[in-house]
Amino acid sequence: MISKSATGFNIDKNNATTTFLVELKCSSPCEDCTSEALSAECIDCYNTSSFKYRHTVTKQCLSTCPDGYFNDGNSTEFYCTACHTDCLTCTGNLSTNCQSCKTTGKTKYYPTLNTCNTACPSNSTVKTYEDTGVCYDCDPSCQTCSGTLSNNCLTCPSSNYLFGTPNGTCVSDCST
Repeated sequence: MISKSATGFNIDKNNATTTFLVELKCSSPCEDCTSEALSAECIDCYNTSSFKYRHTVTKQCLSTCPDGYFNDGNSTEFYCTACHTDCLTCTGNLSTNCQSCKTTGKTKYYPTLNTCNTACPSNSTVKTYEDTGVCYDCDPSCQTCSGTLSNNCLTCPSSNYLFGTPNGTCVSDCST
């Protein structure tokens, strides 16, 4: 298969430069490449083939982007670009584009914000619990919880009481 573009070389004869174009025969699935060698770097991949994703580091054409990379292309160009360093899989290169986390470092995935964290977030407005490396939001009525439902509370804010054990519902009046 002949590539769509060519590589040039120059010949200087009597201070006049003439450029000759040589078409390269790229190995499939490269549409354009740096040389005819099997180890050549692909410049472009055929976007109609099953190997249409061009890895931005290895310069190879792939069928899908590997973990740590995402498809950063438009309808005519498909590039595998590195995810943010916290992400194992992602939809973009920002820390808020994670879909899963690496197994070292920030390993707790918080799908509400699509982020990876060293621990599940917990502050005055956000209460979460962890289940197998994923951080889930507690019901707003809970101070701490073991699930997302209102009857999964472990503790309650100081103005409420826990009704039921070990998991219960936070109520403002114990007579309920």
